[in-house]
Amino acid sequence: MNRLLLLAVTASFALLPSASADDLVLWGRQRATNARFLDPGIVGISAGIGHTALLLADGSVRVWGENASYAAATPPELVDATMVGVGQYHGAALRADGTVTTWGSNLSNQQNVPAGLLATQISVGGSHTLAIRTTGTVAAWGLNDLGQCSVPGTVGAAVEVAAGHRHSLARRTNGTIVGWGYNQTGQINVPAASQGAIQISAGDNFSAALMPSGSVVTWGSWPNTPPAVQGFTRIECGGNHLVGLRADGTVAAWGFANSTGTDIPALAAPAVAIAAGDGFTTILLGDGTVATAGPSAVFATGFPDLDTIRSVACTDRSVALVDDAGGVRIVGDLEWSNSGNVPFDLGAVAMIAATHGGFCALGEDGSVRTWGSTSTLNPPALNGVAEVTGGGSHFVARLADGGVACWGSNTSGQCNVPAKIGGAVMVAAGDAFSLAMRANGTVVGWGSNADGALNTPALGAGARAIDAGNAHAVAVRADGTVVAWGASTSGQLAVPAGLDQVEAIACSGFATIALRADGSVVSWGGGTNPANGPSPAPAYATGISMLAAKGSIALGVRGPVIDDGPFGDLDGDGVVNAADLAILLGAWGAASSTADLDGDGQVNAADLAILLGAWS
Repeated sequence: MNRLLLLAVTASFALLPSASADDLVLWGRQRATNARFLDPGIVGISAGIGHTALLLADGSVRVWGENASYAAATPPELVDATMVGVGQYHGAALRADGTVTTWGSNLSNQQNVPAGLLATQISVGGSHTLAIRTTGTVAAWGLNDLGQCSVPGTVGAAVEVAAGHRHSLARRTNGTIVGWGYNQTGQINVPAASQGAIQISAGDNFSAALMPSGSVVTWGSWPNTPPAVQGFTRIECGGNHLVGLRADGTVAAWGFANSTGTDIPALAAPAVAIAAGDGFTTILLGDGTVATAGPSAVFATGFPDLDTIRSVACTDRSVALVDDAGGVRIVGDLEWSNSGNVPFDLGAVAMIAATHGGFCALGEDGSVRTWGSTSTLNPPALNGVAEVTGGGSHFVARLADGGVACWGSNTSGQCNVPAKIGGAVMVAAGDAFSLAMRANGTVVGWGSNADGALNTPALGAGARAIDAGNAHAVAVRADGTVVAWGASTSGQLAVPAGLDQVEAIACSGFATIALRADGSVVSWGGGTNPANGPSPAPAYATGISMLAAKGSIALGVRGPVIDDGPFGDLDGDGVVNAADLAILLGAWGAASSTADLDGDGQVNAADLAILLGAWS
């Protein structure tokens, strides 16, 4: 494994193998996120209340964005989908054999697919789903409080269905349209002008039909102010806006004066598909990338196209990336605690860390600069900082000489660093407590112990990596196994049985993600509430070499997993033994050497203790 991986695993995971931004994997309860990492060929797209689903050419489905009720947690066996849709808190996919698979909330029977259903088409609404059977008749299931699932007998054979928030539409073979369900604003009062429509769509309280001329007919609560140039080949209704795709690949969107998702950005390539969610728009471009618009698409700016990534960190609603030249890019909710506004020139940045609402940049010169959350804006005068990590509202810095400094909120003494920590080689921060790992693998903590986060358990030969969530802490032991302690309200301490070969860990608020030697990730915690953590990790989070987590989101970066053998394996033969001891003793006192295992600038007794702790 990579030696630097063990020494520098923190909340922001700096100093790891660089990886391309095209290999970013983001999961958890974040809002509608960019999907640059999805490259196996996108052939379909759908948008819900705060999340987007992509149908890939290989039949798999990937969802990013809001994960309330696990609306973004697609079943792993879903590998043969031909159509996909997402609603408020659930999703559905039509499979190659005509069956329908659902996921997410079942509070309103959204997952109760009619027995024996074989379908040719589906449409997902707010909390209900429509399907056209192979016989041409329409099936409906889910929430039926306003009759949206009570299909009229007059529908007969349909060629298309469209599910709105609480109403439904069907287009018959003769081009006529039938509506049923909620009708407070006339959204099912189909006008005669829609006769002969070639496509239909349904929003919150309005409906729309695309005519053969490329014009749009709308009814219900709608301002009916389409753009002057229409000529659409596809339309999609969002919550309160409407999006149209033209034959030339251009996109237009319109709605009420306060509608969001209508600010279509300049597109890098012609659009080939569109989806409209609740206040945001998602656009699939011909080059396979995705563009988004609207404030509900918190990560609408997309991940920058960086050649390499040096460090990553997450606040609750944004992500910062450090490129190989030391530049910082921030994507996500840039207004969240003002974290997207960097008020000064950072210079060359070596590492980035985050609290729930702020960032701290560690410069290559060892200085630190903070912005975002006001509680962390005034770090002490520090020089020679080697590592920085963020907690709830405070930062912890490890100095090159092994000392530790803290600043920010100190409501529970989380910034009251003990006088004699003694040669820290790694630091971690929870919501209201802090941790430091010493060179000998012991762990010391300070701050709140209300949930036992300071009660470090037996670590065997010692720890080689640590991290902390809101009120729990986790350590990777010298043998690659994991131990957790502190709060257990959401399964934070339920380390999976047999978990080993762990090289790095990252804690979100109530969950933990472990990175194994083969680049796979294992996660636990979070309980049954998706707001409590990014667990489980998606099946496609493989080949990971870098992790970050905060709040209820997690970010993994794909890249080469460098196998240098166990930590302390100085000769690279795969084991730590007498040969490595000889190398260390031969470098004793050297100011710079691969035998400087704790990174303090000198080979000494602390390095010897680490090597002996890892002895094979």
